[in-house]
Amino acid sequence: MIHQIKKLTDLKRIKNSINGNPNYLLSFDGFTIKTKSDNMENYSLTDGMVGKDLLVSYHFTKGGKAILDYANTKK
Repeated sequence: MIHQIKKLTDLKRIKNSINGNPNYLLSFDGFTIKTKSDNMENYSLTDGMVGKDLLVSYHFTKGGKAILDYANTKK
């Protein structure tokens, strides 16, 4: 798992999970991270975070896609 502080440049809502829960794509200066499906963390993401520094934790799948584990505004 990777932990970094990154500036969120875009937050895009994508197709809901099969269970109806929200999913997002987070962009950080050309680097994109997708949220996990059916993760409660997805409900904490808001448009108000765009332009702010976030403490993010993520991992990569075997296919090389970045998946968000945790994101919160830097205090």
